[in-house]
Amino acid sequence: GEREHLRPCAIVLTGLVAGAAAAIVSHPADLLLTRLCGSATASTATSVAECVIADGVLEQARYLMSLGLRGAYAGLAPRLAMTSVMTSIQFSLYEWLQMSLGVRPQAEGRNV
Repeated sequence: GEREHLRPCAIVLTGLVAGAAAAIVSHPADLLLTRLCGSATASTATSVAECVIADGVLEQARYLMSLGLRGAYAGLAPRLAMTSVMTSIQFSLYEWLQMSLGVRPQAEGRNV
């Protein structure tokens, strides 16, 4: 019925919102990671954890705090667009595959 017609729009919208939330939450950490990977210690370190330890966890926290909210989210727009669209496509593909394979989601509270 009418609900099935709205379902693809709801799936796309849900993917966009989930992607946006993921981008917003993870952006400051990714900014820090980019800084770490570009540092001098990154060439000798074998993992991100080693980079953090070599540069100092406290030093990284101070750096992030010094950026402030505006600095910590600098460059968010392209990441927001990319992550939102990618997540929306993933949600849509998942639903399409479920439908193509004839897999029906079970109602909550029912045991198989």
